[in-house]
Amino acid sequence: MDTIAFLKGVEGEVLRRRVKAFYDSLTSELDSFGISLTQILQCKLLVVAEEEGRIFGVSGVLKGNYTFVVVKKEYQNRKIGKVLFEKLVVWAPKAGCDFVMGNALASNDRINRIWKEKGGRVLYTSVLGGREHYLQFISFNWRGAVLGCALRFVWFAKVPSGLMSTISRTLRVSRLYL
Repeated sequence: MDTIAFLKGVEGEVLRRRVKAFYDSLTSELDSFGISLTQILQCKLLVVAEEEGRIFGVSGVLKGNYTFVVVKKEYQNRKIGKVLFEKLVVWAPKAGCDFVMGNALASNDRINRIWKEKGGRVLYTSVLGGREHYLQFISFNWRGAVLGCALRFVWFAKVPSGLMSTISRTLRVSRLYL
């Protein structure tokens, strides 16, 4: 399995076509995926797992530093998603990310264990569609750590928007996606 990391979005028409072919080949994975091809192609960082020029898994960092990992069904349960996420966590600071965050089912022990191994912590628990979800967060530097504390504070204390604007300016965050 070759894993390739691209910084500053996806470059090259050949790669775009391969990512599109991968996206189009997803079947049952798309039911729970919820991310469009356009969003994938506009990632800050995209990590691709491929074999003989065919992509079978991707992970990426979207706007707001939200992460995703998707692996084709026939390649699942081979630790490919774990490798993709680990590479993502290594490359994210190099791509200018102060933090990454992502949503996972509380019942998904594998992914929750991986987040924890990489220093992640649960910021928020919610129930969506009758299922409990964790919003997980990994900070890479002091700005990410402060922002993580601020986000946690916002969810639990309902901080006034003026204070969040001050926090955003101080941390040089262009926009908070809450």
